[in-house]
Amino acid sequence: MTKTRSIDCAMRYDRTGASALGRTGVAASFFVSISIDTWAIAAAAYGADRLRGAVEALHRSAMAEADNILGLAVTDLRWTGAHRLALFVVAPYEWPDDEGSRIFRSTLALESRVLQWILNRFSLPVEVDGERFMLGVSASINLATIADVQKFDTAAVETVTDESDPVRFPARSAGFLARGVQSVSDYRSAMDLAVRLYDMLDAGILTLSWQKIAASHNPELILYAEGLLRSLTDESVITDPSGASRNPSAFRPGPSALAAEQAGVVRRLDSWVVSRVIERLRENPHLHLGCNISAHSVIMDAWWSEIVDQLTLEPSIARRLVLEITESASFPSLPMAVDFCHQMKALECRIAIDDFGTGRATVSDIVALNPDMVKIDGSFLRWAAAGGAQSPAKEELRHLVSFAQCRGRTVIMEGVENAETREVAVRLGGQWLQGFDVAMPRLSAAMVTGRRVRRGNLG
Repeated sequence: MTKTRSIDCAMRYDRTGASALGRTGVAASFFVSISIDTWAIAAAAYGADRLRGAVEALHRSAMAEADNILGLAVTDLRWTGAHRLALFVVAPYEWPDDEGSRIFRSTLALESRVLQWILNRFSLPVEVDGERFMLGVSASINLATIADVQKFDTAAVETVTDESDPVRFPARSAGFLARGVQSVSDYRSAMDLAVRLYDMLDAGILTLSWQKIAASHNPELILYAEGLLRSLTDESVITDPSGASRNPSAFRPGPSALAAEQAGVVRRLDSWVVSRVIERLRENPHLHLGCNISAHSVIMDAWWSEIVDQLTLEPSIARRLVLEITESASFPSLPMAVDFCHQMKALECRIAIDDFGTGRATVSDIVALNPDMVKIDGSFLRWAAAGGAQSPAKEELRHLVSFAQCRGRTVIMEGVENAETREVAVRLGGQWLQGFDVAMPRLSAAMVTGRRVRRGNLG
């Protein structure tokens, strides 16, 4: 890093000569620490030199966007550890929105926006020496003074970084992965699928379709509609930055999303999905919507900063949002997962455990997390329906439903695909049903019609 770059960065917005903490006349300065959480497995797969090359390429791309589009000033990188790096960002209070209009933001809102931008930029697919891959990243941010930016050296980094804060710097294992990845070869295969999924996302051809969850006794009574990841068309062809054409019909979003989780790079996808659901809720005040998030995302860290800000400012949206936690991966930390659920419920969001009975969540996890809803995996219903009148699978499913209903939780039976599975679900105590026999997914959330059940009468 050159001294000149830091001084130029600091002085770009220091129009008045003021250097109050975190604020000049028109901008705020921030110290950002970035951690490469998947460093260990990624270095084994691609080599540490390639990883450093990837980080530097992503930083160059971020600086170009900052200079040319957003009006930010970004310093050079400084490596502060084997898989941690730092930089300063000086950002104008008037940050452009998606349409290009510049909107004034408070210091806290600007902090969240800068953090989200950094996370998104350093999570993009990148090519180094002919290999395309992504990094699983987390980050923290602190207000800084212009003087901090000007003396950006090792001493300054040590002064402004406080890794004792468990919220800003959560304890992580380098490269926590989902089941299905047993080797470097497995990891590389998962990464290939994950990169193709993000190519589709960045090309704008991923969307959400909506499937309603309805009462067993009245299909017009709706609990909420779940957003399911889909590609807009099977006929579209996209071209990735390396020039290779890819047909989205070859990649189903569901398995590719699982691959992103297995490769440790699912956070950006979860953030994108939740943000799209919030947009739909904002557009239609009558909708109640939900979506999946990976267990990797069940931690109140930087990836949630901007979303939590929005939900805090718009409680009418928060109380209509359901977050469905999938069980295909382990939680980074159960105590932090419990804290996450507590904080989201404090905002009046509802928490559901998805695919219960087949994943990694244990009975003690359910008790600790205390979700509002439990969705029983459809495989149990299929086994019960296929086993005949005396099938032990029916009794097992009945016990599963009974446990899930403890402490007044709402229970949803997944996999209701025909009249037979519907009949079994109702007979075994299913009050809320989801599946093709209940409703087919629709591309427009507004087309999910029916009468909303009152929140206090979920049953």
